[in-house]
Amino acid sequence: MLRLKLALDECKIPQQALVTASGWSKTQISLTLNSGKLPANSAKFSNDVVMFVNHNPPLKKWLEVNGLAMDALLKDVWEEIPDTLPLPLPAPASLPRLLCDIAGRAALLDDDSSVMIIRLARTIDYLHTTLRDLVGEGAPWMARTEAVSVTMLKGERP
Repeated sequence: MLRLKLALDECKIPQQALVTASGWSKTQISLTLNSGKLPANSAKFSNDVVMFVNHNPPLKKWLEVNGLAMDALLKDVWEEIPDTLPLPLPAPASLPRLLCDIAGRAALLDDDSSVMIIRLARTIDYLHTTLRDLVGEGAPWMARTEAVSVTMLKGERP
């Protein structure tokens, strides 16, 4: 996922605004933002993004607040994370614990154990699918997260 998508989401700017301003198709913008892969004419896309950001003060402010240069918008969110971000990012190694905590809290809302187990399984599946879609199956720590999750499901300590 391109950092530009993150910026658009956090600034509440619809992707359609970039489509309209740049002339790129809605499909191409969506594909580029979600996959992190720039289109074949990456120089034109880069120039269009610069023009778009220069005409959108919230995006310029987002870059400033996050201590990022304009070219950082065209990088994958997991690539080259600068040390200057205002809040520390969670370490990927803590992700399995976080997912289990969230899923556990959601599942324990009911006293009926069969309903609780089904809810827990659905919640974990949803979180795993969403995470995989967000970072892609090739993310370096995704395999480790899956392996630790399997270990935890077996009742063993990770």
